[in-house]
Amino acid sequence: MRSDLITPATRLQRATKKLQDRWMETKKDWDDNVSERFKDRYLDPILPQMQLALGAIHDLTEILNKAVQETSDETN
Repeated sequence: MRSDLITPATRLQRATKKLQDRWMETKKDWDDNVSERFKDRYLDPILPQMQLALGAIHDLTEILNKAVQETSDETN
């Protein structure tokens, strides 16, 4: 049994990109001090957190796949 973490990671990556795209659209009409505070408080922290999460998901996928391979080798 393989763990599928790639599908949710891909969805997370796409959602982050979509958020960035929508923010760029929003900035065309909402460009003031309040929008800057919103970006600084809510949006800017998201990108590094998403990169960390995606890296951790990648690492965990490799570990889980290796564990599955090792345990299936032991049963054969």
